[in-house]
Amino acid sequence: MTILEATSILFNYPTVAITTSTANKVAVIRNVKAMMSDYLTLRYRDMTIWTSANTIAGMYGHLSHYRETPAFFLHNVDMQQEFNYVQLGRDARRMLATPNAGGTSILSEVMSMELMQRLLGAKMSKTEMELVYSTSNTPITDYSCIIPAMNGQPAKRIAVSVTRAMAYQRKFRPEDAKRLLTKKLRGVFYSNQTLANEPIERQILHIWTPSGAAANIVRKLWYKMPRELLCNTVVLVSIVNSHWIFDNRIQ
Repeated sequence: MTILEATSILFNYPTVAITTSTANKVAVIRNVKAMMSDYLTLRYRDMTIWTSANTIAGMYGHLSHYRETPAFFLHNVDMQQEFNYVQLGRDARRMLATPNAGGTSILSEVMSMELMQRLLGAKMSKTEMELVYSTSNTPITDYSCIIPAMNGQPAKRIAVSVTRAMAYQRKFRPEDAKRLLTKKLRGVFYSNQTLANEPIERQILHIWTPSGAAANIVRKLWYKMPRELLCNTVVLVSIVNSHWIFDNRIQ
């Protein structure tokens, strides 16, 4: 059972175990009777994810039903291990082993795929270098994935762009968030228009932030973005405490 499946039914038990595709990864949800309004705690051996049923169901709802509406969601991730000890699933391991388009963001992209699998039961479709575009010199997306069919809705093919909200040796500022959102939302729009070998339905902009303060700045600036720039992109902000997601260094 994935967390997405868990939010679609009523529970009569105080604790639910959610087993992922990797046998040694198990999350436990506490206080599930109140889960539709309270925060959920997903405790894995390598991380703890704090989210809510409203976030999970809301993401799926916007991806499935409200296809023309932008949306913003936020949650927390406590990484309890260095990267080498994270128990990655098959798709995240595949991404790690596959060359990307360059840059210093591979660890944040790998963990994005892992998080999408744990939250939504997503499965990898194409990596960054497997995606093909109709024009050259166009913004590109980081990977595409398939979210499983639920409640009579067919499976969804989603593209995901990953970025990090941070500033080097200083505090993250509103002007940083505006610059980041403008660049990345524009990139999502153009990559959607030119993607040639993947019939995606929507795109998620996944933003990692190192603190709640940075996440709050991103949230406030998101509400000020022009509607034509927001388009129908779903933004997911993950507050995480791991330095290696931001500096891309494996110890």
